[in-house]
Formats: sequence, C-alpha cells, structure tokens
Amino acid sequence: MCVACGCGSDAVTLSGPDAAQAGQGAHSHSHERAPDDGAHQHGHAHGHSHSHDPGEPAQPQHSHAPGLDARRMVEIEQNILAKNDGFAAQNRVRLAADGVFALNLLAGPGAGKTTLLVETLKALVGRVSAAVIEGDQQTANDADRIRAVGFPAVQINTGKGCHLDAHMVGHAMDRLPLPAGGVLFIENVGNLVCPAAFDLGEDKRITLLSVT
Repeated sequence: MCVACGCGSDAVTLSGPDAAQAGQGAHSHSHERAPDDGAHQHGHAHGHSHSHDPGEPAQPQHSHAPGLDARRMVEIEQNILAKNDGFAAQNRVRLAADGVFALNLLAGPGAGKTTLLVETLKALVGRVSAAVIEGDQQTANDADRIRAVGFPAVQINTGKGCHLDAHMVGHAMDRLPLPAGGVLFIENVGNLVCPAAFDLGEDKRITLLSVT
C-alpha cells in the first residue's frame, strides 16, 4: 500500500494501441519480491529494442507491510520511491531521444483535467503532434474522449491505486506511437497527495485547482 494514504495495489490494466500498432519494439522486465522490505523490485529497461508481451499488466510499486512500525514504513517508502526514480530516469532518456516533451497533469477528482486536456488538444489539431496517457482507477472514459478528438491514447486503470508510477508509464509508452518532436500528455489519477511523490519521467508538471 501507499504509506501516505494506504491505497491498495490490485492489478493494473492498460488499454489502447498495442506495441505492434504503435511501431514500438518488444519490452522485457521481471518482478522479484524484495526479501525484507515487502516492496516489489522490477528489473526493467525502456528503449526501442525490448522483448515484452504488450498485454502484460504493469504492477504498481506499493508496499504491503501491515504491522510494521513507522520507521520501517518510511524505509520501505523510500525504497519504493528510489526504484520509481530509476524507471523515471529511463523514461526521461527515452523521451529525450525522440524529442518528446512530456507533461504530467495533476488535480483533485473532478477538477476538470480531462476537459482542459480535450480543449487543449482541439487547439493543437494540425499544429502539434501529441499522444496521451490517461490514468484512472476504473473507467476508460477519459481515453475515449481523447481519441474522439483524433489523438492516440492509452488508458491505465490502477484499480485501488491512487496514482501512476514510472513503471506503469513505461508500459503505456510501449503501446503508443510516441510523437517525435511533439508532446506527451500524462493525465494522472485524480488525487493531489500521492501523485506528487512519484516522478514519471516528465519534463514539467501542471497542477489544476478547482476553486468552485
């Protein structure tokens, strides 16, 4: 679970273009359980030459550690964030190699992230190449709205997870035709707490606040 909020970590699912449609290579990773801290370790490398089943769900990097004291929980969270930072660095290198500018959009539930993104994309039609990674706990409605504007989108459903992490985003990138020289928009799960702690490999973050 997330130490910050206690969210769960049931299976993550991705929907959208598969790797073959996106023109990406295959992708390989392995999941090994850490012997002591209860966190997931991921041996994983992003790039253009991978061997990976594109249908394999990415798993969120959370710890399951009921009964541990606060000090140990902090150590576990630090380990999780350090692993995430490694995946974020790999995402950042890959995006930079293609000249892709990545934005991570954060806001609380119902603040209007998707509406802002849809209207932005409408203004970019015919001017800027773009692709979108959508994060949501359950539905694929947001990705459907993006595709209706004419841009490729992959939906990440996190289940009980309250945020995206860099590992999930790396899998989603494998399924997208990354817009060389364009923009990758990442709409995070509606939450202003945990998403702030997880670097996804983005260049900038945009925070949307609702004041009504």
